[in-house]
Amino acid sequence: MYSNAGVGISISEEDSLNAGQIAAQNALNSSNIKTPLFALLFSTSKHDPYKLVEGVTLVLGTECKIFGGYCFGIFTHTVLSTAGFEVGIIVIESDNIRLNYFQASPLPSNEFEVGKILGQQIKGAGLLSDSSILLFYDSLHHTIDGNPRLNMASPMLRGISEFIESWPAIAGMGVMGDAQFLPSYQWFDSKVFQQSAIALTFGNSIKLDTVVLHGLRPASRYFEVTKVEGPMIFEIDNKPAITVIMEILGPDNKIEPSEFANFITLGINKGDLYGEFIEDEYINRVCLSVDERLGALIMFDNDISEGSRIQLMQPSLDSAYIQLNIKKLLQQVGNRKPLYALYIDCIIRASEFAFLSYDEVEVIRKEMPTDIPFLSIYSGVEIAKIKDKPRALDVTGVLCIFSENI
Repeated sequence: MYSNAGVGISISEEDSLNAGQIAAQNALNSSNIKTPLFALLFSTSKHDPYKLVEGVTLVLGTECKIFGGYCFGIFTHTVLSTAGFEVGIIVIESDNIRLNYFQASPLPSNEFEVGKILGQQIKGAGLLSDSSILLFYDSLHHTIDGNPRLNMASPMLRGISEFIESWPAIAGMGVMGDAQFLPSYQWFDSKVFQQSAIALTFGNSIKLDTVVLHGLRPASRYFEVTKVEGPMIFEIDNKPAITVIMEILGPDNKIEPSEFANFITLGINKGDLYGEFIEDEYINRVCLSVDERLGALIMFDNDISEGSRIQLMQPSLDSAYIQLNIKKLLQQVGNRKPLYALYIDCIIRASEFAFLSYDEVEVIRKEMPTDIPFLSIYSGVEIAKIKDKPRALDVTGVLCIFSENI
């Protein structure tokens, strides 16, 4: 029984064919990989998705299956870059991994049905309770007139849940390649796709352990959502949503509604509403934009309904919190052999977006053991289990370690 993994990157190479070859070769060299089984490939939208996967295939060979999609940028043990031409890849070789992979489309206005198709495929393959799942989906689509619209993860996950009653370990992301909402691409079985959801399952030979790094705490009492349509929250406590947020922020607030995007975050407590604060029972929803004329907040997902109890959230990320959670994750892995680590991190948490006053990157680099191949990618939406169910998450980091028994 043998498994091995390596991480490779290309930071500044603008030619997509060359960038794919550079990243793939660096991954092979980092762990002396001879026979790659599959690879997880990520890049920004500045790369041609076809040329990039062609370059990777030239190095890894046609027998190596390539999966992944666009991201905002990457960081590793030694590199942090969101400049625009980043490519990151994890290459895995193994005589032990039982890999299955599934794909369903098209997503726009069809998320629930796509989820059902994907769930049926996964169930049909004989998903075990001790399996692990990686899930990637296209975060957005464009209308006929070219305007970007979000694909909603929550109905997709509900669709999958129609066929999966007891969820195994899961992590995932909504792929998005830039802050301008340009079209995204995915790689599935070394082919290029758009508007799809893809899932990888690993059987019981590889175990996935995760911790969710929220770094947010309630900054208000509970409020009730009283009028909503899809991702648009029109009223909170029977008043225009924007008016209520401004009242919560108080008279000394200097943030205008036009600045709410990526700043205002609402928390939904899935646990005891009046018990002690347990952040692992919270789902956080960030504001995508506002409609000032209607007084409405436009959120990143559509799972906040009329009657939902919400709180305004504030950042609470610090080094002690990150250290504690990485220690917790390593304890979960225990005596198993770590194969590779993947951190799916919301782009809003990147230091240049200034949502958080604390830069988590340096702490994670310091605390993550250097003998574990490690790649972090910046995403649009994150997916992890909250209260035993997979949830779409915002302003969140999902830290994963894949390991095998020794």
